[in-house]
Amino acid sequence: GAGGGIHVLQASAGWQIEALLQFAGHSVDLAPEDKRGAYPNAACLRTAIADLTDSVILEAAKLAGPRGLALDAAFSDRTQELMRYVRQHHGAKDLADLGAQVDG
Repeated sequence: GAGGGIHVLQASAGWQIEALLQFAGHSVDLAPEDKRGAYPNAACLRTAIADLTDSVILEAAKLAGPRGLALDAAFSDRTQELMRYVRQHHGAKDLADLGAQVDG
């Protein structure tokens, strides 16, 4: 059923996020005094995690199907809460700022 697919999706997303965080942590460990380099790394990390989260939301909704979306109140509530949280990320603005720094 959809429940098994959603659990696989969660595990995969968790592994990807863990790898991103480990990479970011390693970058900081290599240059702990590099404050200028910290912002681009953080902006890229936030954007990657937000994009991954959007993918998880979309795939989970596909797995749940219309019945799950309409009739599973707990799933619907959690999905809406996660969507509201991720929408607080200003990825396009962060990436535009980062691009301006690189170009400038």
